[in-house]
Formats: sequence, C-alpha cells, structure tokens
Amino acid sequence: MWLALAVLVVAPYALAQTGAQTGPQAARFEVTQYAIAAQLYPSTHALKAKARIEFVPKADVTSLFFDLHSALRVEKVADGAGQSLRFKQEGLTLAVDLLNPAPQGKPSSITVDYGGSLASADGSPVEGLKLAYVGPEGSYLLYAGRWFPVNAYGVNRFAAAVRVTVPSDEIVIASGKASAPEREAGTVTYTFRYDQRSFPGTVLAGKYAVEPAAAAGADITLYLKEGRQNLAQKYGEAAGKILAFFSVKFGPLPASHLAIVEIDDQTVGGFSAPGLVVLASRGFSDPVNYRLLAHEISHQWWRCLVSPATPDDAYLDEGLATYSAALYVEEAAGSNAFEDAMHDVVIRALTHEDAAPVSQASHLHEFTPEYESVVFNKGAMVFHMLRWVIGDDAFFKTLRTMAQQYAGKPIASDEFQKLAENSNKQQAAGHGQESLTYFFAQWVTSTGIPQFKRTWAVYRTAKGYQVVGK
Repeated sequence: MWLALAVLVVAPYALAQTGAQTGPQAARFEVTQYAIAAQLYPSTHALKAKARIEFVPKADVTSLFFDLHSALRVEKVADGAGQSLRFKQEGLTLAVDLLNPAPQGKPSSITVDYGGSLASADGSPVEGLKLAYVGPEGSYLLYAGRWFPVNAYGVNRFAAAVRVTVPSDEIVIASGKASAPEREAGTVTYTFRYDQRSFPGTVLAGKYAVEPAAAAGADITLYLKEGRQNLAQKYGEAAGKILAFFSVKFGPLPASHLAIVEIDDQTVGGFSAPGLVVLASRGFSDPVNYRLLAHEISHQWWRCLVSPATPDDAYLDEGLATYSAALYVEEAAGSNAFEDAMHDVVIRALTHEDAAPVSQASHLHEFTPEYESVVFNKGAMVFHMLRWVIGDDAFFKTLRTMAQQYAGKPIASDEFQKLAENSNKQQAAGHGQESLTYFFAQWVTSTGIPQFKRTWAVYRTAKGYQVVGK
C-alpha cells in the first residue's frame, strides 16, 4: 500500500487505531475460507451482504472476534447448523458467542448478515480516510476497509468466493477466476473464486473503460475512468516491464494476469490484492509514475505470495515493497535516480525512527506517519543495508528462495534471517559470515538508521586517470 500520497488527503495525522487484532483473541482461530454475497446500491451508498466464514480453532474457543467497518451493522449471526448466535458490535470489533465450544483443530463455520451505508469516511478503520465506499461515481471495497468480518488483518491468509450484484451498467473487478456475468432486470452479478490462501478481499465496481494492454509475456488489463484511456498504453507497457524485472529478481508469479484499476482520490494512493493493482486517479500521470506502480506491483510477491507471520514482521511486506520500487527506479532510470530514491527513503525513515524498532510495528498505528517512517522506509533501509553486507548475489538469492519456499505462506523475521544466512554462506563458498544476528539485532530490533558514506580518490596513471571509490 502506498501511503506517501495518501497523506495528502488526511490531515491532521490524528488517525485512529485500525483495530487489527494482535492479542490472544486473534491467535485462537484461523479463517480458511469466505463465501461472500454482496449487493451494492450506488445511488444510496448502501451495501447489503452475507458472509459465510469457515474457520479452524487453534484452541477450544467459545467466542470469536473480528474487525468490521463500524458503519456496517450486523443483523444476524448463525452457526453451521443455522442456529442464531449472540453477537455484539463495539467500534470496529464484532464479538460472536458460540452456543457450544468449537474444539481445537475441527473446521467450523458461521454466517453473518450485515449491511449499511458507505458514503464517507465515517466508521472507517482509519479516521478521515475512506477505505470502503459505495457510490454512483464508482465503488471500492478494499480489504483494508474491513467491509467484511476480518480476522488478524494482514496475517490470516484465506481463500474466497465473492459474488457481487451491481446496477446493469457497471463492471466488477476482484481477485480470482471470474464466471460469466449473470444479468437480470436492472442488475448484473459477477462471481469470482480465489482458491489459494492469500488476501483476495478487495472489490472494485463502476463504469469503466476496459483497455487490454499490449505487454510482452504478461496479461494486463486496465480499468480506467472515461476520458483516461489515453494513459492505458503507457501504463500497460510500464506494468509489463516491471513484472518482467521483478520476475527475474524474485522469481515468477503463479499467475500472469494483472488488472490495474483506477479509483477516486479520496483514499490511499495505491493498494494491491492478488492479481489486482488499485491506483487513485492522482496515481495516473504522463510520464508514468513508475515508482508508485512498481511499489504496488511488488506486493504481488511481498504480501500476496509471501506475507508477514505477525504484525511485527510487517517490514517484510511494506519495507520490501518500498525497496523493490527503488530497485526498479535503478533499472528504469539508472544509479543516480536510485540514489535519489534512497535518499528520500532515508529522510522519511529519520522523521520518526525513534517511534519504535522495526520489530515492534504492531505498537504503531497503520496509515500514520510513524508507521510509514518505521515500517516502509526504515524497513527499506534494512534491505538496502543487508544487500550491502552480503552482496547482490546472496541478497537476490535470498529473495528468490523466500518467494519459492514460502509461496502461499507467512514468514517471520527470524525465518528470513536464516534464509539470508544460508544464501550468504553458499555464495561465499562456506567462508561467509554464518550469523547475521548482529545485523538484525542492530537494525530490526533496535532503533537507529543505517548510515552510508561514499569516498573516492582520483589517481593519475600512464593512460589517464583512475577513480577508486568505496
């Protein structure tokens, strides 16, 4: 997710806690699958939905806790047998009491009927920022908006079947395999199925110009507002180049299709879900804003393919996405542009670097300057320093190994450290630094920012001059 642009529409920075569950409640069960049927009423900004939630308890549980956008009100909750369950909503938290304890390891399910008006930022997980909106100019239901009951945001990977009904002149875009639209009088229903466990809970709907992109080796479709079709070719070509570059650096993705969708400016600058890149209108420009585009596309690897094991491991998502974008800047514009990008990262990292160590990201509130400084920017600096310590070959081998071994799974910081140590040892033929504990202790679990200095000398030689630097 791209925050730097989002701060243009959020002021002051008195943002609410997102409600992500980081305590023992979140650890007691894991959602495996959602089946969501939703209908959008753009003229009244209304959403009406039913979500069947399949879960597996990690311990015997009598209550379940979810995050749900507080503008949405639950009407009914039932267990797998159809029996009504007691529930309570307080702020972003939906608490459900089970009739009987759900035993550890046994798959169970509940169904939640709910609805409400999503006309503004009221009730949003982040004060003043629309993350879920239904309206005649286009609707966006971002996973971050908790428009359906969410367990352990950004950590609990899940599969999903999503069925969305909209007015007949609208298009719906979501993650997964799409079925043929079903048309009735005045409405059309789109169905998507995403069988792998990831974060497929983002839905976009509206009147779009659909522009397939001509990109070698990639299946890219752009969904743009009317009058913006002139940007399709350039953004399609840029997205194709970025996908190709990251595929070489990180390894190929399981699927080659990517949809790039435009939404309005009253939200974050960018967001990503499996097979989807969502950009606010301000993110489309001529020339292409390839740093923003690369950041969001990199989330196809760092979040959708491999995700943080806990909220404290979030730098393995946003920090790595920020650094991945800088890597593409280097590819597209050269080393000087890369140095400028990293200088910008350093400045942003320094603004709030003492707010918390990178390894304590859960102590910060998402979408705040502090979170962006520590997780996005200091996180990116951690990867830059690691690359400098172990060298390019070992660094990119670490990333490729992570994408391969942890595909479809979460990874913790200590597991990433072991991958880096193994890659470093192999590249150095057994003579590399075997432990990187000192590195992670200094830059991940402590405050402080890596500092880089470049020095050089010019020597006269028989054939001219030699520049030596380090």
